[in-house]
Amino acid sequence: MTIADYLSGRQWLIVLIFLLLLFPALLINLDVHPLLNDETIRAVVTMEMIFNNDYITPTIAGEIYLKKPPLYNWIIALFYKITGNYNEFTLRLVAVVSLIIYSIIIFFMTRKRLGRVNSFLAAIMFITCGRILFYDSFYGLIDIAFSALEYLSLMTIFYLYQKQKYLLLFVITYFLTGITFLMKGLPSVYFQAASLLVWFIYKKNFRKLLSLSHFAGILLFIVIIGSYYLVYLIRNPGTFSDILNTLVSESTQKTALNVSFIKTLKHFFTFPFEFLYHFVPWTAFTIYFLRKKSWQMIRKDDFMIFSLLLFAANILIFWFSADTYGRFLFIHASLLFPVLLLIYQLNKVEQDIYFRIITYLFILTGIILAIITVVFAIHPVTNFVPAPVFKSIVISVCIILLIYLIWKQSKLQLYTFAVLLLVFRIGFDWFVLPSREQTGPASICRDRAIEIANKYGSDQLKFMKGTKLPVHTIYYLTKEWKEPVKTADEPSGQGYYIIYEPEFKGRDFIKIEEFPSMEMDKIYSIVRFTD
Repeated sequence: MTIADYLSGRQWLIVLIFLLLLFPALLINLDVHPLLNDETIRAVVTMEMIFNNDYITPTIAGEIYLKKPPLYNWIIALFYKITGNYNEFTLRLVAVVSLIIYSIIIFFMTRKRLGRVNSFLAAIMFITCGRILFYDSFYGLIDIAFSALEYLSLMTIFYLYQKQKYLLLFVITYFLTGITFLMKGLPSVYFQAASLLVWFIYKKNFRKLLSLSHFAGILLFIVIIGSYYLVYLIRNPGTFSDILNTLVSESTQKTALNVSFIKTLKHFFTFPFEFLYHFVPWTAFTIYFLRKKSWQMIRKDDFMIFSLLLFAANILIFWFSADTYGRFLFIHASLLFPVLLLIYQLNKVEQDIYFRIITYLFILTGIILAIITVVFAIHPVTNFVPAPVFKSIVISVCIILLIYLIWKQSKLQLYTFAVLLLVFRIGFDWFVLPSREQTGPASICRDRAIEIANKYGSDQLKFMKGTKLPVHTIYYLTKEWKEPVKTADEPSGQGYYIIYEPEFKGRDFIKIEEFPSMEMDKIYSIVRFTD
């Protein structure tokens, strides 16, 4: 009996292997590479909340930060408090936990329509898609947690509409919209408005949007966000216009309103391919949209119609936004994957040309990943890790074995390929993440910031007011000092000050030393002012 025959009736075993590999794949070397700029913003705001004992007014180096409401910072603060550590691992652990919760939400929200097996597959498709597995799952960004709650809100619309529980539908979804607004601002309002409008119009029930139950939901939303901003304005009077202007600019700066026409036009034509690229390999299933049989199936299934309608309604704004990032599209991927999975399962039975193309793509991808793993062991950028040859052999052999199973056991093809991706992610963790720490410019900036923090005390070193703050440096200074970085309004002959010389206009100074920011073309100076 071959291993393929042995696994044929033991689907649970390949599922168990996936679950056993999942946490090592997501956690190995999670804290090795330095933070991105966006990560440091989340971390600095949270640390200053904790050190200032003020969870209402977000600040960076004492300056009010309004670009994002503070709910995600409160979540990070909870993790900081529980672990007692402000390091990279704790910040990124929030994203990992959010990803696990997101996958659980996908499982439970699709189980009734897809069945237990397919709903589990839909969840692991999301975890193992390229954008998640090889990027966002190891960065401490807001988007996974935000998208998880938004997806839960959209699925609530579908299930409660079916049961005609309209008051509950509006109350729950507007409650979730209020929560997500306090994480990311106006995008949550767009998702709620577009989704309700499209689905109720499709169901020819637009009048229900004018009902008292809908207005009750809107009122709850206003109460949720109004409660926070009321407390904020009591503490920070006269800042209402700043809040409004910042929320609007944050939501429109990447759209056609603030981007050149040529760039927007180019993005319009390339965006569909970018979407497919971000969420490979599972977007390969879109090939089944070429079959008439797939569309016949979709037209008969309300859940699939709902998913595709909301996918289309909510992706339009990003289609016309030239500076859209892949992490803004998680909601769309989680809407699309269950549909792709269902039409794949429908067509798999025939094992036609489309199925063979998918199989060959899986096998080709596996071969490429096995070759890349061998390169890891010999390439000078990655071969410095401990036992590189041994690790490379282990990953390569596992991938080759899984390729064999994909070829021989079509019933377990999706599970097996998902396991293959996790195995490669472990190799990625072993080789690539440490190499980024060794070779990336962020490491130089991190090491210099820590060196400066240990050399100067928090009372000795301040930023001059008006200096464009290098948040990456501020994070490491704050983490080392365990207190916020200070900003000086006026230069003084006492102490040391950080300035950016090309933009500084003021008193004469003596330069003590320099350090780079994450933008490597910018060099900041530590100076003392002359009397």
